[in-house]
Amino acid sequence: MTQPFSQLPMYMQSAITVMVSQARVRDFLILPELNVIEQIPSKNESVAVEVIDGTFIWSDPPEIPMSKQEKMKLEKEAQRRKQNISNGKDQNKEQNNKNINQEMQVIDKYGRQQSIIESSQSPSSSSSPSSSSSPYSSESASSTKQGDLKRPTLADINFKLQKGTLTMVIGSVGSGKSSIGSALIGDIEKQSGEIYMSGSIAYCPQTAWINNNTVRGNITFGCEYDEDKYNEVIHVCALEPDFQTLAAGDMTAIGEKGVNLSGGQKARIQLARAVYSDRDIYILDDPLSAVDAHVGRIL
Repeated sequence: MTQPFSQLPMYMQSAITVMVSQARVRDFLILPELNVIEQIPSKNESVAVEVIDGTFIWSDPPEIPMSKQEKMKLEKEAQRRKQNISNGKDQNKEQNNKNINQEMQVIDKYGRQQSIIESSQSPSSSSSPSSSSSPYSSESASSTKQGDLKRPTLADINFKLQKGTLTMVIGSVGSGKSSIGSALIGDIEKQSGEIYMSGSIAYCPQTAWINNNTVRGNITFGCEYDEDKYNEVIHVCALEPDFQTLAAGDMTAIGEKGVNLSGGQKARIQLARAVYSDRDIYILDDPLSAVDAHVGRIL
């Protein structure tokens, strides 16, 4: 009996870890599916991408439904705090009122607790002008509607990209350059207009995405390994000097999120992955921002 009881704390810790992981997986699986934009071939064979009267908008984060157990727990906690405040059991009533109100706002923002509608203010504090409004008041609703109108949008977008050409989108910070690329791959909700695309797409965002794999595995990324093609790709992406400094060359294992790589190395590996995939359309979001000036000239 000694050995099973000695391992009991480890079993309990593992069970708690499984419960947390299960909750995260559940929240992910119950999210709504993305609206995939189907590629509609353009009427003109020489056109790779065409957007006609496109209006795009960043949609709100999806609401994560709350389980009955979580809902009951939050309701009981809110009622307990409200009762303690009304009975004068808490020493700092104003701070507790503020904390409860903030908690209610967070719950309302993410849509995880729609049943708690009563204000958590005490009778004395609810009569003051500063606490007259709640997250569920008409003022809050109107401010939410105004916030929806201020969401970043792309309105009346019209452009046509010919095959075999290089197109650069230039503008100030926050003008919507990255949003255009996100709209083409379906990351932004399309409210109106049409998108015509011809061929496959390779997308490189500003923040490089690195898989927990070797350098070569991140470049080939499931494609068949072709030595000649691979060598040409690492040459044009200026990765040969980096392979010489890595312990195992291109077979060096990359940690989670590329912790053992610099920002420029991650950006060039991501670019090499796109080039190796041999797609028809390449969408590169500021690919030279993370590399040095001399490396940028090579690229």
